Amino acid sequence: MSYPARMNRKLVYLTIFLEGYVVLAIELLLMRQLTPFVGSATDIFAIIIAAVLLPLAVGYHMGGRTAVNLTPETARSMLTRNFTIAALFFMVGLVHIHLNIFFTLLDSVFGGNHWLKTGVYCAVFALYPVYLLGQTVPILSVAMPKDDLSRTTGTMLFYSTLGSFCGSIFSTLVLMAWIGVHNTFNVTLGLLLLLIALLGWGRNRSAVAGALIIGLYVVTTNSDYALRQLGIVQNNTYSQVDVMTTKEGARHFRINHSSSSAIYPTEQKYHAYVNFIDRHLIGNMPGDAPKTILVIGAGGFTQGRDDPKNIYTYIDIDPDLQATAEKYFLKEPLGPNKLFVAQSARSFLRANAMPYDMIIVDAYSNHLSIPQDLVTVEFFRQVKEHLKPGGMMVMNVVTSPIFADTFSRTIDGTLREVFPLLSRNVIYQGHKPDMPANVIYVYSHNPPEEAPKRPYTDLLNRYFLHTGR
Repeated sequence: MSYPARMNRKLVYLTIFLEGYVVLAIELLLMRQLTPFVGSATDIFAIIIAAVLLPLAVGYHMGGRTAVNLTPETARSMLTRNFTIAALFFMVGLVHIHLNIFFTLLDSVFGGNHWLKTGVYCAVFALYPVYLLGQTVPILSVAMPKDDLSRTTGTMLFYSTLGSFCGSIFSTLVLMAWIGVHNTFNVTLGLLLLLIALLGWGRNRSAVAGALIIGLYVVTTNSDYALRQLGIVQNNTYSQVDVMTTKEGARHFRINHSSSSAIYPTEQKYHAYVNFIDRHLIGNMPGDAPKTILVIGAGGFTQGRDDPKNIYTYIDIDPDLQATAEKYFLKEPLGPNKLFVAQSARSFLRANAMPYDMIIVDAYSNHLSIPQDLVTVEFFRQVKEHLKPGGMMVMNVVTSPIFADTFSRTIDGTLREVFPLLSRNVIYQGHKPDMPANVIYVYSHNPPEEAPKRPYTDLLNRYFLHTGR
């Protein structure tokens, strides 16, 4: 096969590979970067995936129509232009400080409508640049041999798909885990800027200079130091964590923009619901022997922090959470009676048969990022199966105390499907009754469990037989 002049074969394949890498990595970065603002529910991810696939398909189509009139040299110039424009869009849309500003504006316009906010964001920052990247493979076809079309097409698709594979695996399992989400974006954008430099070198000095300026701006504004100035101390595959200290000396541990834990310089040392569970539930457990307590949703590890007696196991999917909390929030290591397991709750409960004296489920503080697998009947049955006789299930959820929305009513009904005899305690903190509050559900496991008695009526009233029984 002979290649047309002015287009190096290795450069063609490298361009196809890196374009495939960048598109997939950007798609995953969009999902992860938007989580603190709109959550991580399946419907949000569906909008993001659609906002990538649709312009990609249109880009393939339009790139094929455009390529008919291109020469290898004009194809090179067009790709340089496309990559430069795409890099500008990604720079504005995915640098962390820009995300904060844009979603503050969207919050003021759309309030809590996360579909609209996600759709508007993707329409502004994803559709057009992905459309431009989608034109890459058909445009580069003008630089490929025409004497063996099937082999040429297969080779191009191979490198494009290989790039997508590497973009999905390497960006998440390696880069996000080791250098953070913001630096993963910096690397991904850097690869796109590298293509601009390679394609424009000696031909388009302004594009090469523009790529250099974009790179310097992103490295400066999206660096570890820049995020530290915003209080962000962790930004890995699973979550963004920031620690904020108020003028009064209170430290707040926030996961994905939601206050997960706090330490106050007052007698009420922690969040009110944490104090309630520590003092009234854990503190009143019968017997003198140490109790085994499982905490699903570790947060900032404040639940039971001051308890040196009982044995705690904290479960959270984020493997970096303990080190981050100890270094920046707790300012000390966990006690010897505390164990952290980095694993999903459902997986842990399936693999571990150990029963517990108390299971605290505290994974529902952030309404944007409630794990969908932790609100089902099947999950709560797993929890119930791991309770010792006489053990307690305690669950904290931020929801409407007066059942003013569908979620508060549905989660209550779901719980009572598994735990029919359940108490509900609202922790008011000086706010209006119709505002979301910490609601504590408490269940005591005393098998054989009886179903609720028939209601008392005027015609059949046997309360005197039940009093004290």
